[in-house]
Amino acid sequence: MTRREIEDLVAQLPQPDPSSQLRSRVLATVVVMPVRLTWSDRVWFSRGWRMAGVIAALAIVAAEFASAPDRRGVSEPTPARFAEASAIEQGALSVEVLLDELMPKGGDE
Repeated sequence: MTRREIEDLVAQLPQPDPSSQLRSRVLATVVVMPVRLTWSDRVWFSRGWRMAGVIAALAIVAAEFASAPDRRGVSEPTPARFAEASAIEQGALSVEVLLDELMPKGGDE
């Protein structure tokens, strides 16, 4: 016999019913609690709340696009921005030189 045939035979065996004493003992110990729904269950399983979330997300994305319609991904450097960046770089280099003069590296000890 194959495993499948054995499983079929076992599935065809009559299932014994529990005794009335066992049934009464089990039913006596069962405490039926009312189902308590939390706010997260109400939100998650509510079609209205889910649709409101999707609509809110789409509204935020639409507001972002509407607030800056002329925005582009990469901006071209203008002469003013280039001059500003050069000034910042020169200032950082002068601060670095000044710090090197004030606090020499500790390799001379």
